[in-house]
Amino acid sequence: MTLNGIDVSSHNPLDLTKVPGDFAIIKATEGTSYTNPLMANHIKQAKAAGKLFGLYHYQTTADPVPRPSISSAKASRMSAKASWR
Repeated sequence: MTLNGIDVSSHNPLDLTKVPGDFAIIKATEGTSYTNPLMANHIKQAKAAGKLFGLYHYQTTADPVPRPSISSAKASRMSAKASWR
């Protein structure tokens, strides 16, 4: 079985309800302080389109320590009402 998906961030403010595909990988955070301002909207769009979705933290050289607790906490709050299909 093959699934097709897309990676989205604030650099490509797409409407996921209009983009074909089975899933979306949504940028949640980057570095030590950036939170994607479109993350909540992308989650809502993915849910509305019935797409599977996941969230990721983009680590930079300014962020040498992995920060899964930050992105996990933000992801939990943003997707608490999500239906993960």
